[in-house]
Amino acid sequence: MSALKRQWFTLAIFAVILAAYLISLSDFSLSTAHSSLFKFSLIVGIFLLSGLTIDSLKLLDSIKNWQLHLWVQTISFVIFPLLVIATAILLNSNNLSNLVYVGFIVLACIPTTITSCVVFTRNAGGNEEASLFNATLGNILGIFLTPLLIYFLIGQSIELDPIAAIKKLILLVILPFLVGQLGRNFFSIKVNPTLAKSGSNWMILTIMLIAFINAFEKGINLSFIDFVYILLLSLLLKLVITALTWYSSALNSSRFNMADRKCLTITATQKTLALGLPIVAVLFANNPNLAIISFPIIAYHTIQLIIDGILIGKLQTIN
Repeated sequence: MSALKRQWFTLAIFAVILAAYLISLSDFSLSTAHSSLFKFSLIVGIFLLSGLTIDSLKLLDSIKNWQLHLWVQTISFVIFPLLVIATAILLNSNNLSNLVYVGFIVLACIPTTITSCVVFTRNAGGNEEASLFNATLGNILGIFLTPLLIYFLIGQSIELDPIAAIKKLILLVILPFLVGQLGRNFFSIKVNPTLAKSGSNWMILTIMLIAFINAFEKGINLSFIDFVYILLLSLLLKLVITALTWYSSALNSSRFNMADRKCLTITATQKTLALGLPIVAVLFANNPNLAIISFPIIAYHTIQLIIDGILIGKLQTIN
């Protein structure tokens, strides 16, 4: 029963995916505008709760841990792309369609998630403050690094509006967090950490539900071979990068404590759907195979949620 209790979040993810699939088969349809507004409200809620529960002194102390931040971003923007290229070579990229390979290259170049890495790190007993900092830093860096990496690796140029992207991060992440910090430090607003954790969990599950409903409604026209290949390759990449990150952080145990290692393992190995799909949409707007190119990002996103959900139960027992 205790093992089942530790893995409730993983089971909830499976339930969310199933529910999203069943909803997509029904007559119910999500309005793009309404789903986006609701999703953004949930993201604001998650970071408002983070601001109300995170100790400001711990946050400032965590920001000073530049070695941890450097390693998170290096894994995300350097090691991961190299791993994708090496895996494609070892598995013979000729077995993959060119469109699928391009999808994996785009996946490799995008930053970590904005919300789920923070929530998962908190649930695992990791350094939530460092995860929050790196989620924000990674997505700001991704605005500039992701287009450059994609151009370097596949020769496809892309123009993103950095001002609009930064404004979005400020409104959805930084501002709600600062409001929470002000409430905590200047107005003595106290939130029960257990209730805050539970609230964040349910909000991230709702965000996942919206994302999966949208994905299932759009549909993806893939051959069975490509479908299986993408799922297996996504699983392989997630397992390898997670193991590599976890064990490499152990070699630096003098620099990284256990909370740092948990943060590093979850935050550095996740990839954002929120930035990944818009980039693909801009890059391949007129390509009839847009859905195929997008699927590696969707597949990896799904698998990372399941793997990290399972991992949380294991990490909770390690101090």
